[in-house]
Amino acid sequence: MIPEDDPRALEAYEKGKKFYYTNRGQLNFSCANCHVQNAGMKIRSDMLSPALGQTTHFPVYRSKWGTVGTLHRRFTGCNKQVRAKPFKAQGEEYRNLEYFLTYMSNGLTLNGPGARK
Repeated sequence: MIPEDDPRALEAYEKGKKFYYTNRGQLNFSCANCHVQNAGMKIRSDMLSPALGQTTHFPVYRSKWGTVGTLHRRFTGCNKQVRAKPFKAQGEEYRNLEYFLTYMSNGLTLNGPGARK
């Protein structure tokens, strides 16, 4: 539940939600285009993950990185893939997006660290 006595929490949630559903980059994609509308489909050899539960398996080991990485590093990769300028890790945009996604995954079991291609 978003704390009713903290207007900053609601603001972060709303900004994160707006970020998630706003198209960006040369490919004009939003996060939701892949992780809501096309969840479970393949893009190249990778399966698109569903929006719910994305935050539960981070940090994650990715073979591509050869190391464990943060959710914000993954956000940066997604922005690059849609040919949008990435935001600064731990910056307001990614913190708000993380807050929104974490709120949406409330109640799900934490299962990190995860592993992905």
